[in-house]
Amino acid sequence: MRRLLISVALVGFLAGCTGLSPHDIDDVTRLYHPPNEGANTSFGDLHLRNVFLVDAGQGRATLYGVLINSGERPDRLEQVQGAGGVQVLVPPELPPNQPVGAGLRPLATVTGIQGSFVPLTFRFASGPQIRLTADVKPPIGIFATLSPPASPPASPSPAPSPASPSPTPSPSPTPS
Repeated sequence: MRRLLISVALVGFLAGCTGLSPHDIDDVTRLYHPPNEGANTSFGDLHLRNVFLVDAGQGRATLYGVLINSGERPDRLEQVQGAGGVQVLVPPELPPNQPVGAGLRPLATVTGIQGSFVPLTFRFASGPQIRLTADVKPPIGIFATLSPPASPPASPSPAPSPASPSPTPSPSPTPS
């Protein structure tokens, strides 16, 4: 009988030590945390993962992250708002179950950055506006190796105006 009591006490003790106790359901150390450096959020079938900015100096930054549409129909990124202005660099189409922005390619460039955190709003054709706050990372370590944004397309240079026909040179007189 004594062995039975010791065994039951030992099992109870070990269960409490291993987290099998019903008292730790809300223990924040046991909740899932994505292993990434950026902000993560979801709304319905739209998911924003690992969203962060890399400081480019002079109030500018490059936006990185992954957009996922887990719905059955394609969606479209209509606009990103934040800070002074945002220029989206990726195709706005979000096909079902295909990540957009994967491979650490920039999503957008952002101007008017002040501080270490920037509130951003992503607006989609299906209706939702998803808000999150992205960290601004200094361009050191792994963040220094990310792909820089593509240069904006050069504005076409004006076509040269057609030149007026140049007069044909007249033969010069030969000395006699």
